[in-house]
Amino acid sequence: MSQRSLSADQQMAEARSLASKGQVEAAKRIYHQILAQQPGNKKARKALKALQSQPGGPLTRDDFDRVTHLMRRGKLEAARAEASQLVRLHPEQPALHNLLGVIHTRMERPEAAIEDYRRALQLEPDFADAINNLGSAYNKLKRYAEAARCYQALLNSNPRDPDSWYNLGNSQRGMKANREAVKSYQTSLKLRPISAETYHNLGNTYVDLGDAENAIACYESALGIREDFHAARRGLATTYFSQGQGGKAGSCYQRILKDLPNDVPALRGLANVQNSAGMYHAAAETFSKVLALSPGDANARHHLDALQHRRSERAPEAYVRSVFNAYAVGFEEHLGNTLGYAGPTKLRSLYDQLNSDGGVKNVGLDLGCGTGLAGVAFSDVVTRLTGIDLAAQMLQEAEKKGVYHKLIEGDLLSTLPTLEEQADLILCADTLVYLGRLDRIFAAVAAAAAPGAQFLFTTEHLLEGEYELLPSARYAHSRDYVEACATGAGLELKHFEITPLRMERNEWLDGGFYCLVKPG
Repeated sequence: MSQRSLSADQQMAEARSLASKGQVEAAKRIYHQILAQQPGNKKARKALKALQSQPGGPLTRDDFDRVTHLMRRGKLEAARAEASQLVRLHPEQPALHNLLGVIHTRMERPEAAIEDYRRALQLEPDFADAINNLGSAYNKLKRYAEAARCYQALLNSNPRDPDSWYNLGNSQRGMKANREAVKSYQTSLKLRPISAETYHNLGNTYVDLGDAENAIACYESALGIREDFHAARRGLATTYFSQGQGGKAGSCYQRILKDLPNDVPALRGLANVQNSAGMYHAAAETFSKVLALSPGDANARHHLDALQHRRSERAPEAYVRSVFNAYAVGFEEHLGNTLGYAGPTKLRSLYDQLNSDGGVKNVGLDLGCGTGLAGVAFSDVVTRLTGIDLAAQMLQEAEKKGVYHKLIEGDLLSTLPTLEEQADLILCADTLVYLGRLDRIFAAVAAAAAPGAQFLFTTEHLLEGEYELLPSARYAHSRDYVEACATGAGLELKHFEITPLRMERNEWLDGGFYCLVKPG
């Protein structure tokens, strides 16, 4: 025997009865059912609106679905308005505050999202989704320490959650706590071994630590899980190239370009590989493709100028900054072990030869100080040493040496005139190779130098002419040109010699080692 269907009036009566007993959500469902059958039923609509206007009450599936449906359709402002209205109606519901935070996050409003997540956690301190979302918002704002505390809180309650360990590792890496980040990523991998993203970020952290061998192993593991994970393949290519394994780096870039023929980072990387191998025609073609896709690419423009024998006055600041920010970690090992570079040590030998009476200089400048190799070499003969460099990552490495009184991020020509005291000793190792024209930098050095100051520097040596932009994208200078610029700036040439500077494609490159003096 079938049950007789209730009329709309009977359903209304049942809904009113349920509402009077405090069963608000059950009453709402009945009103929704009536309106589904009779959209024009004004009594049902009015009664439903009255119930929805009552504060408190749990978040219903219909309320939640209404907001998430708007989010899925990309109508974030409408979703925000709807969620905000629900929050006003149900201020004690932590899930609503969390949902509003998610909407604000998707709207790129992380500060507002943080406030939403905090309100959710005031209502429910152990709300795991809100804690996790709060950590993500902190990470987005680079507030890594606060993010790490969120993930630690999650791990206190669930130490076997691989996502929390992974996210903690990301926060620790942002804090430059790379050793701790390695441990967090490794713990995540023990709990979830098949995670390409975790291997990728672990590889990036090993790069930060200068551990190329482990970085390569991690990138390869990531690619073993996801063969099309091109971010990991780029990391692998960059690490191979930094270790002098150009062939392997080129193969990685070619594999990326097979899937993504217009990938600018891969094209740029391949061009650098070709250029370093002496494949100048191929490199020029590849750099031209980069410029066609990205006309403002400073790296490609400078290299193409070099390959097409167009002489410029200096390398673009953006080019120098990008090269050395990417090159900072592992820089010294590559220079010393791969290139045989010992410029600062040889400059120090020259200094000792010219200053046999000993003594300590009061104020020193290290122009283009990089990671601080020259600062270390001269730390015992100068009381206060200031380092200047364009690349922030290089300065971070230099600071670890503990030999600089002050480090300044900036261009030499604009920074030198701002210095408050004149220097007694000025160093410039392997920096003028990024400047072609020298008259202006020599004039700035002369103004920053105290009477009697020594200016010791290196160049890549050019036999004749003034200066030349080489296929390596570095400049070489002749002795005659250097001396002419020095004389024009009021500096005197005290010493010059040609000495092997470093290796390039298994051959020693001649360097010019100079000492200029500002007359007393």
